[in-house]
Amino acid sequence: MKKIAVALMMVSMLVFAGSAMALTCPDCYVTLTDDPNLKIIHDGTPSYYQKTFDITVGAHPYQPGVDSIDYAYVQIWLKDDNDTSYESGQILLDGHTKTTSIGYNSFDVDSYLNDGILIVRVTATAGDFIVDYVQLDVRFDDCPTTGVPEPSTMLLLGFGLAGAAYARKRFRK
Repeated sequence: MKKIAVALMMVSMLVFAGSAMALTCPDCYVTLTDDPNLKIIHDGTPSYYQKTFDITVGAHPYQPGVDSIDYAYVQIWLKDDNDTSYESGQILLDGHTKTTSIGYNSFDVDSYLNDGILIVRVTATAGDFIVDYVQLDVRFDDCPTTGVPEPSTMLLLGFGLAGAAYARKRFRK
């Protein structure tokens, strides 16, 4: 009879120990980069750089309609090719026109990433310049949650195991 009572006590301890879990959301940061080092020339024919960034794939994919974007921005570095011509360009982010200058450009793109895809297109409108580096940084919420045991869970489990060891030692005598 005592053996059955001890066995029931151990099983109930393990069941209740597993129920005290804290849910945490890991930070879901996605950084996608492209290093084209591509020269764009405006000489009457369209010359452009285009890149499609997709955050719906990878280790922690963005799920449109489920996840919500906390922030997203794209950074575009344009370099002068050191000639004397005047240079200017146009940046299209999912079809939305942005003004640009030679050097560092950063744009908030939260509203363009609802589908998880961002198309970046840089076109020369005058002169020529180099698309040096493009980077998309995104953080989104509602990531898959993982259970993390609380300290009381570990304490409860430890007492259960200690009780089981004591009961086993006592019944062996």
